[in-house]
This record gives sequence, structure tokens and C-alpha cells, in this order.
Amino acid sequence: MFKHLLNHPLLGLFMLLNALVLPYSAHAEKSISLITDPEVMALMDAMGKPLVEAAGLNATRVKFFVILDNNINAFALPNHYVVFHSGLLLKAKHYDEIAGVMAHELGHLKAGHHIKMKADARTALAKQVVGAALGIAAGMAGSGEGASALIMGGSAAARQGMLDSTRVKEQQADRLAVEYMVASSLDPNGVSRFFKTLYQLQRMNPVPPAYLSTHPLGLERLQAGQDLIDRLQNQMGPFPIQEHPEWQQRLQRVQAKLEAAASDDPRAFLHQQQLKLRRLLPGSSEHFAARYGSALAMRYAGQLGKAEQALRQLLKEQPNDPYLLRELGLALLDWGRPEQAIPLLRQAVAGAEAYPDMHYRLAVALHEVGQLDEAANILYRLTSKPIELLDPLYLLGVIEGKRGNLSMSHIALARYEHRRLDTKRALWHYKQALKLLSEQDPLRRRIDLEIKAVKEEKEQE
Repeated sequence: MFKHLLNHPLLGLFMLLNALVLPYSAHAEKSISLITDPEVMALMDAMGKPLVEAAGLNATRVKFFVILDNNINAFALPNHYVVFHSGLLLKAKHYDEIAGVMAHELGHLKAGHHIKMKADARTALAKQVVGAALGIAAGMAGSGEGASALIMGGSAAARQGMLDSTRVKEQQADRLAVEYMVASSLDPNGVSRFFKTLYQLQRMNPVPPAYLSTHPLGLERLQAGQDLIDRLQNQMGPFPIQEHPEWQQRLQRVQAKLEAAASDDPRAFLHQQQLKLRRLLPGSSEHFAARYGSALAMRYAGQLGKAEQALRQLLKEQPNDPYLLRELGLALLDWGRPEQAIPLLRQAVAGAEAYPDMHYRLAVALHEVGQLDEAANILYRLTSKPIELLDPLYLLGVIEGKRGNLSMSHIALARYEHRRLDTKRALWHYKQALKLLSEQDPLRRRIDLEIKAVKEEKEQE
């Protein structure tokens, strides 16, 4: 599955393909891929910002992640990371439903539910690592099913006690979610609408959505949430809802992108999109999103000429859109035309410079045309601070090798392998770097400290 995505531009990395796997059943395992696409992350950040502020949480600590997985799930972690499965984003009909789930997970963080569960569920969560992005290997967890498995262990009395406690926590998070939505001028009914969708799926499917394994949902909880919304509305009058049509348009585009990325057969997906276009009103945001998804599917199917033409047409309608510029630049890179991709990617960086992936893609194009110094400078700036991407470290190692800076090449590759949790390879590259550095080089001290950290982590495995 996802074979055509091995070099997929939507994914910043395939996180630890062999070492880090997320169990979905007793008989199957699935590798985790973290989405670092700037268009996806920009939408999550935009929706999350007012909710984080309403919750009174530290905005510099809270981060939103999306993993490519069709399960409907989301969960919050003790280190203030909120993780969404792409399946949940695809199931939402409106942005306020996603915002409602965000608000609910932020409610868990604000109430300290994960801290209070430290003695039990956190242990299981820590063992199901999603990835090493931003050094979160020890805290980021899988779908949350490990937690529910632990909760379900032990005696019947213990299980019932944990489930009762979970229901109380869920109801508290629901209340906080409604408050955060109202404070953010977002429609609090988004919370209940999405949960009603999940409840219907639970009733129709013998295997309920993964989200419900750690977020028990029943009619009583649904009614309590609606009662709270009605009570607040009676007290406050009509909610001061601020519409965000741009979020809805961006959600439609993100959904089209995620659908194309998750498709096993881009050609079949392209055919489906063409049929969908016939049913949509030309000029509508839905029509634009479907054309966008079609353009991406063309590219994934190897129809690069058609993809370029389709993306250029979309850019005529939305000039200077950084995400369209990025996609067109990547299509040209796929076609072996990096010199034409570079100006597009420079323009994309200028329009969304906060997202590391933009800078990395420009560095890739510069590397392909032999502009190694500028590419290296970009990569050094990227890797000087924590980012979700692993690939810049690998590319930096390659470029420094070509520039003849072998010690720096080994250091970059050592850090890349360390982030992948391949301690054996990491230590080998560190040792090669030490052989190339003089005894007086101040960098040796830093490398010694990094080697010590790698060895300590290896002992804890």
C-alpha cells in the first residue's frame, strides 16, 4: 500500500519505516507517515490558534500533527502535541467539526487528564511511537488504542473504574470544548455534529471508529453536550459566530490532496474526480478543489504534462498561491526541469516561509542544478532548530560530501540516523567525523556529547 508515495511530496518523511510501527490489530502492523505538507499544516495552525488562546495554553508548546491514515482518530499527548489521522479530516463536512475535535483534545490537555493517567496509560502510549519529529520519540504515541488496551486490562472492577473515570473526563473535555469554541467565535454545534457522525458510524459498523476506542460515546454524552450548548445559548443569546469561508475552501483543497495521496491507484482516483467534476458547479470552491485533486492525481500517475497544464490553469485563477506554486514546482522537478522549478519554489517560500518543507523543496531543486552552496545554507538554517523533517539532514550530508566537507557530511548523516533511532549507523558516522576533525576543533566537544546521548538511549532500549 502507498507504494507510489515512496517519493511523495506530501510526506515530509516516512517515519522510521521498520522501527516504529503502529499496531491496529493483533495480526497487522502499519508504518506511520507524518504529513508535513505546508498547506495541510497551515490550515491546522489557523484553526488551532484561537482555540489554544481560548484554552489558555502555551501557544509555543502546542503543536498539531497529521498522519496519513484512513482511520478516524485524533488524540492529545502529555507533551502538548495534538495528532490527527487524515481519515478524520476527510470525514468532516465543515471546518467547525475539525475545530470541535481540536477543542475537545485541548480540553483534555487543559484539564491535565493525561498527566493524571501518567501511572497507567502514558506508559503504553510512550511505547507506541509515531516518530522522532522534534525529538518526540519518548512521548508521541499511536492511535491511542494502546491506552485503551491497558485500560481494559486487569480485573473487571478495575476496568469499570477506569471506564467510569474516562467517561467523566470525556464529559469535562466536551464542556471545555464548547467553551473554547464560543470564546473563539466558532460554532459550538460543530462539536456535537461531528460526534453525532461518529455515533452513527458506530451504530452502522461492527468495528467502531478508532476515535471511539479512547473516547467512549453514547446517547447520554451526546445529549449532555447538546444540553450544554442550548443552556449557553439561552444565557448568552445567539452565539457571536464568525464565519471563515477561507477555512472551508482550504479544507476542501486539503481533503482533495489527502484523498489523492491516500489512493492506491492514482489513475482510478483521477477517473473518480473527473466524474465528480461533472456534478459540481463550475466556479465553486468545491469544483476548484476537485480540479486540484485531479491535477495532483495526474502527477502521481506520471501524467506530468497534463499535471503541469492543470496546475498552471489553477494558478491563473489564484495567482501567487504558495501551495499551487509549490505543487507546480514539484511537478517540474519530477519532470527533470529543476531550473524551471526554482523560481516557482522561491515564490512559494516567500508566500509561506514559516513552513520548513517549502525551504527544503527549494534546496532540493538547487542541489539538482549544482547550486550547492545556497542549498547547504538553506539546509543549515533549517536543521539549526527542531523541525518535523528528517530529509534535510540527509540531503545536507549528501551535499557536504559533494562539497568535500566530509566531517560535516558525517555529522549530518549521524544526526539523521539518530533521529531515525538507528543508533548503530549514527555512532558509525559520528566516529568517522571524529577521525576527520583535528584534536583542537571545538566541534569535537559537541560531537562527544551527542555520542553520549546516543549511547544512553541505546542502553535504555
